[in-house]
Amino acid sequence: MGFIAGLGVPSGLGVPSYYMDDPSNIWDKDTYAFLYLDNSGSMNALITPLTNALLGDYFSSGDAANQNGVKNEDSLRGTLQDVYATGGIEGAPDWNTNSATNGADEYDKHISVANLSPTANERTVYALGHPLKTVSGTTSYTTFSDTYFVTPSNFVFITVCNESSSVYHSGVFNANTDNPTTTYQTDVTYLRDGLKENGLIDNRSDNATPSYTAIMIDPAQGGSTSETSSQRFNRTAVIGGEGNFSADDATIGDINEPDGFASWNLKDNLIGYHPIMGPATYLTPANGGVNETSYWRDVIVSQLQQNMSIPGY
Repeated sequence: MGFIAGLGVPSGLGVPSYYMDDPSNIWDKDTYAFLYLDNSGSMNALITPLTNALLGDYFSSGDAANQNGVKNEDSLRGTLQDVYATGGIEGAPDWNTNSATNGADEYDKHISVANLSPTANERTVYALGHPLKTVSGTTSYTTFSDTYFVTPSNFVFITVCNESSSVYHSGVFNANTDNPTTTYQTDVTYLRDGLKENGLIDNRSDNATPSYTAIMIDPAQGGSTSETSSQRFNRTAVIGGEGNFSADDATIGDINEPDGFASWNLKDNLIGYHPIMGPATYLTPANGGVNETSYWRDVIVSQLQQNMSIPGY
């Protein structure tokens, strides 16, 4: 299966994204999702709505006990928590108040939001491989349950970072004149090794290999209306492998190569890249912007749908 460049234009300020050409994955009860956020300070205004887009309340009003709950459409929890339910859902028609069986506890075990700093510190490529390097076999990642991690069907990784660490590139990046830094090359190798290791995990009853879906979201720092150095680095080096970044340890975009992603026996793979331009990203609707939970929910869902079927969307 080939890696193609497609014009995936999601809700809001969309630009070309990159994705696999066979969207056959389904978000199911064995799907794990990781959202990494740049918390260095430059995009603090985005952290709460992004977090709520995944971990917001199940109901926007009411509750199950009184059987008057209204599902929270702004959060993926309002839809996807039901996928993890084993004894009736929290909403209608079951009104199951038991978090152990209505999907609430399992959703929390499977969906994680973490800060890039200090572990990754704006090193997005490292972040995309970090959980993979700590979940070999039945070993859990952070708060994830060992019991439920032995049969993963999908790994979903989303990084939201508006600048790259200085250990990745200079202030004004050019793939033809800059050279890969040692740290960046180490992180690319780290990600590749993590995928190789987990590509060999085959302990599901249906003998299927977990899929890996990665999305890199890069809101232009300061609301810039032109491509930032970080965005140019991600587009031309991390994804594009252009200029001095064509070697295996300098790009993650060469998945058609013999030792690339395609040969690692992963069912489907996605490296989606979604740069966003303009100040609207950082401003609330009241101030003429789009920065709210529903906007980021749409961005995440639309990118996931390039590679996955999302129940309820």
